[in-house]
Amino acid sequence: MSSSSSTSDSTPRPVILTSSPQPQTLGLPPSDDGSLPPPDLGKEIYHVGQSPKPVTMREVRLQVEQGFIPLVSIDRDAAGKSLTGIRPGSAVAVVPNAELNSMRAYFEGGVYTRPQDREPTYKEWLEYAGLAASRASERYPTVAVSMISSWDSLTQIGYVDVRPGRKLAVNLFDMNEEGTSSETKKRTVWMGGWQMGYCGNGEGRPVVIETDKGFLGGVEISPRGGDGPTRYGDEAHSKFEQAKADANKLTSEWHKAT
Repeated sequence: MSSSSSTSDSTPRPVILTSSPQPQTLGLPPSDDGSLPPPDLGKEIYHVGQSPKPVTMREVRLQVEQGFIPLVSIDRDAAGKSLTGIRPGSAVAVVPNAELNSMRAYFEGGVYTRPQDREPTYKEWLEYAGLAASRASERYPTVAVSMISSWDSLTQIGYVDVRPGRKLAVNLFDMNEEGTSSETKKRTVWMGGWQMGYCGNGEGRPVVIETDKGFLGGVEISPRGGDGPTRYGDEAHSKFEQAKADANKLTSEWHKAT
């Protein structure tokens, strides 16, 4: 018995798993600044003077209560198998579960509109972010959602304003630092959790940035949280996992030296 086309068009379709290699970090906007949409495309986007930061349940609840849906990047290795259905190039928005100590990750990746082997344009990713946030705020039925019980794998990269009249405006943190063409451009793609030093006077956390030379691991050092100076390794890598290993090693070395 076949279903009608109207029924299939109105029913949320499942995310299809692919056989292509999956990136270790999900949810990030495209890195090609040349694909930024001109102002007349109708999607509002703002760059916020704030750095990406680890996600906490308290902060997510506060933002949602105020009418903002957090956008996140996800370390797939740390998140586990529950996120294997999120397609590369997707935008991911999170909200807390009502009664449980967990989060729901809503996502959109253009499964039926974007070829499998093509990275989304910046315009497409902005539309994905708006759709993901709309699903999270309206709570209408969708299969494009995963449950997350541990948010150590999440880094907030921005938020979508879902307040009435705000047109789902996308606000991104400073993923790309401004500079001249002669300067190295970089963006933070992953941050680990803060670790207290043995002396008790400071904290450190591993970070990974993406530069025009590759991925670079480092350790951010700060007195009891907040932004602080970051010390990076000497070698840039073509693979995120190698830079992440450098970051964890530098953090471990800093921890032992305190």
